[in-house]
Amino acid sequence: MTRGGTAVRDAVVAIGVLVLAGCSPGTPGPDDPAVSASPGAGTSARHAGPLEELLLQRTGGGDISVAEDPAAAAVEQTRVVEERVAACMTAAGFEYTPQVPAVADVVVGTGPAQGSAEFVERYGYGIANPPPDTVDGISWSLEGSDWEYVSSLSAAAKEAYDDALWGPVTATEGDVVTREGGCRDTAWLGPTGTDAFAGLSEEASAFLAALGDDPAFAQVDTAWSGCMSEQGYLYADPDAAVQDFVDRSTALIDPETRVSDAEGTAALAEDELATAAADLACRAQTGYDEEHATIADELQQEWVDLHRTELDAWQQASEQ
Repeated sequence: MTRGGTAVRDAVVAIGVLVLAGCSPGTPGPDDPAVSASPGAGTSARHAGPLEELLLQRTGGGDISVAEDPAAAAVEQTRVVEERVAACMTAAGFEYTPQVPAVADVVVGTGPAQGSAEFVERYGYGIANPPPDTVDGISWSLEGSDWEYVSSLSAAAKEAYDDALWGPVTATEGDVVTREGGCRDTAWLGPTGTDAFAGLSEEASAFLAALGDDPAFAQVDTAWSGCMSEQGYLYADPDAAVQDFVDRSTALIDPETRVSDAEGTAALAEDELATAAADLACRAQTGYDEEHATIADELQQEWVDLHRTELDAWQQASEQ
């Protein structure tokens, strides 16, 4: 599996409510068998902090779920990003056809929202038993028009193509290869030709990636963890619970056949439902989501204030 992306792009995808199906913007390729949490996975709806709001604006969009026409907004946001990817890949010497769905092919979910009690009751975290594309968010599938081109490349050229699109390999664990910094990430961070702000974008990415580890969250995490331990679940924080099920789901995939063990997955799904229900109850009991959002907003605002001059210049450059 190739896992691409920075914290910045992940935040943009999650807050923008792009629940993608198939090979779509911000996701690995068509043969990816591994399990990963969707950007908003968990029992809490994502909240956009001040820095994340600024990054959303840089994608040429915002929270498309509240747009007058979410499907059209999703297509436009995707078009902007895909055209940036294409320009970047062309500059790197490769062919790339923007993958933009037709408005008619975009499905706007009408089911329970991720993080709601109804969603948790049906799907838990949505990992072992993922919901249909039509449940929540906005989704579509695309036929990869470049797959034939990519398959025609030599092994060395394919590696160079992946480096250009997803960035160089930054970590490898089992069959999971993590890449960062390619054209895909660059496209989410803004228009091409803004290399002067690469350092700022990398700093923003690093800040968001490490945000959850800030000591300011210790008290609220401890309260949640204590509530969970009373019910027999030993997790330091909600993210640890989600990651546990991602890891356990991945472990059930046969490395040869790329098929998950059906019996093991069914058992894991039951465990996930119970854990997610306890998680949701403990969030409510401890006021976790509200407190966590308040702290995150304060930390993000401090970062934005500290980098206000650079952020304003970055925004002005992107509008030219």
